[in-house]
Amino acid sequence: MLVPLRGGIVHKRRLVEALIGWSALCVALCALVACEAAPEPRNKLVAKDVTGGGFKLDIGGGDPEDAEGEAPPDPEDGGAGTEEVSGEPDAAALDDGASPGEDAQPDAGDDDASGSSDVAPEIQTTPGCPEGFGDCDDPPDGECETNLQTSGQHCAKCGHFCDSGPHGDPICKAGSCTVTCDPGWTDCDGDPETGCEADLDSDVGNCGECFGACPVPANTQALCVGGFCKKVCMGDWIECNGDAEDGCETDKSSDVLNCGQCENACQVGDKATPVCTQGVCSIQCDLGYGNCDDDPSTGCESEFAVDPAHCGNCATLCKGATWADPACKNGQCAYTCQLGFTDCNGQAFDGCEVDTWWKAQSCGACTKTCTGGPNAAPGCYMGLCALACSAGWSDCDNLTLNGCETHTAVDPLNCGGCNIDCKGAGCVQGACQCASDTQTAEPVPLDMYIMMDQSGSMGSTVTGGGSKFNAIKSALNAFFAAPGSSGIGVGLQYFPLGSTCSAATYAKPEVAIAPLPGNTPALQKSLNAHKPSGGTPTYPALTGAIQQAQSYALAHPGHVVIAVLATDGDPSACAPTDIPTISKVAAAGLAGGGGKPKVLTFVIGVGKSLAKLNAIAAAGGTGSAFLVDTNANVVKQFEDALKKIQGAALGCTYVIPSPKPGQSIDYAKVNVQITTGGKPPTGLGYADSPAACDPALGGWFYDDPASPKQIKLCPASCNAVQGDGKAQVDILLGCQRKDLPK
Repeated sequence: MLVPLRGGIVHKRRLVEALIGWSALCVALCALVACEAAPEPRNKLVAKDVTGGGFKLDIGGGDPEDAEGEAPPDPEDGGAGTEEVSGEPDAAALDDGASPGEDAQPDAGDDDASGSSDVAPEIQTTPGCPEGFGDCDDPPDGECETNLQTSGQHCAKCGHFCDSGPHGDPICKAGSCTVTCDPGWTDCDGDPETGCEADLDSDVGNCGECFGACPVPANTQALCVGGFCKKVCMGDWIECNGDAEDGCETDKSSDVLNCGQCENACQVGDKATPVCTQGVCSIQCDLGYGNCDDDPSTGCESEFAVDPAHCGNCATLCKGATWADPACKNGQCAYTCQLGFTDCNGQAFDGCEVDTWWKAQSCGACTKTCTGGPNAAPGCYMGLCALACSAGWSDCDNLTLNGCETHTAVDPLNCGGCNIDCKGAGCVQGACQCASDTQTAEPVPLDMYIMMDQSGSMGSTVTGGGSKFNAIKSALNAFFAAPGSSGIGVGLQYFPLGSTCSAATYAKPEVAIAPLPGNTPALQKSLNAHKPSGGTPTYPALTGAIQQAQSYALAHPGHVVIAVLATDGDPSACAPTDIPTISKVAAAGLAGGGGKPKVLTFVIGVGKSLAKLNAIAAAGGTGSAFLVDTNANVVKQFEDALKKIQGAALGCTYVIPSPKPGQSIDYAKVNVQITTGGKPPTGLGYADSPAACDPALGGWFYDDPASPKQIKLCPASCNAVQGDGKAQVDILLGCQRKDLPK
């Protein structure tokens, strides 16, 4: 705001400062006048604005006219008879920085401190005044008090007031109005009335310098920060190419090479076009394709016209039917018949319901029926009519009209199949016969050393009457006399034998091992001579039994020798009596070693609560003990146990027969056949090892393939033989061995 002052105009802010200064000046003047005696009343104290840039005190005498006649003060030395008043108001308060008696100049250190002046045509000096001075008082007082070159109120001429716009103060310089700018502001348009309109720190049109306009490349907003031009990308536009001149050239919301950020190229697979939407990559599928796995890298992998998993769209899954696979045709679900099947009724619900590959009534087509021939039923082979030959017959001439003309069961030129020549040998049941030596298989000899408990507890009564000992004696006699026991070697000893705990004593049989039935009388006589008494010294008794069995096996190679422990209770005499230690005796017998053969230990327990005996049997390699319930038929149970032991110990193990005189055995030309159920003989295939036995076909194997001594049947074949009391096992020597299928 501007207000008038002594014929001029000053800023309101400067007016306030001046008023404060005037107060101080009045105090000073009053003190000066009061302290000095003035004999001359004409002496005056006059405060005048002589230059427009300061004040002076006139202390001289005389009237004002005398003053007007004096020379105006020298601008260079401040003028004689004047005293510059410092303090408030200072020179800048009224004359914008000019000092009394000197030209007001802008700060030499600030090139941008002032703008250009209003160019006055000339300095209008008041007549009678020195050049560049004027009497600008109102009314004029004859004083040439005003420096027209520096006075902001009378610049170039009286009454020419210098004004300015915002951010600057007006000054008069060399008779021209200009402005002194506030820090950071500059007068770029040269018009003092607009003030210092340019902020070089932030004005994008005058950034750092006048008319230094900041460039505004495409898609940017220009900024001036600290006098330096900067740019800010607008909206979704970003700069990716490093070229500042073309601005923010990339739209990250839609550019597929810079989607969401620079160098983020949208990836895409087959049948698709990359798309960037709002900075997120996606794909646009080709017509007829879909991105059903939601994976852009695989592209639009589903072809709607033919994809049964996405038929017509991603959500439609086609389903199959009977003998039919799902299909998609022209975007509509359908099905395709599996190989060998046809949809003959045209109904979708039952799919491809007719077998046209193997069914003679629809061979190759829905209504095509095949016919048979001699020794043949009609058949269909992969959609072509064929013959289903009867067993033992074949179509060797490939002529349908005469059926299956060749009897391959007996034809030596077509034995078992067309063109299989037996080369002079006969053909029996479709197999060429060779000059073989057939011998009935002889089981490997079995010998058992029975260690029988005769302790006092064996005298207790069982169901049906009689003692345990007598019941077992009866069972043994029945076993000895049974036809199936013929050939089995049996030896017998008892425990306890008095109070002895010597294993060597128990290793000596009371009845030596010898074949039945020849040894039966001696065994029966021995049984009749014994009665129950004493304790149960199981440890030395079992040790002696295994020692005897091993000794007998060494003397009779090729025999299977076992130990049989028959007892009615837990060990009770001759330490150790604990089951784990006694079980170690059985385990040692099973292991053999040190020149001793392996011996199996079987256990028969008579009575109740004999489960502990299972540990001894398991250690001896026979699984578990045979337990006889004394509340049932003890004789039959014990006899059955002996028969099971016979079968388990011997299994289906046979001696390899000796060849005819003058011949040797070729172990690669040995075959085995079994006859069961009154049927023709069945040849068994050879297995390389027990593990190679076929669970259904069975077979046979050598005990030691490198040095065979025995032939053993696989479990399936052995079960068939043991389950038929009239079964026969034959061993054929001289014909090439038939192996199990692999």
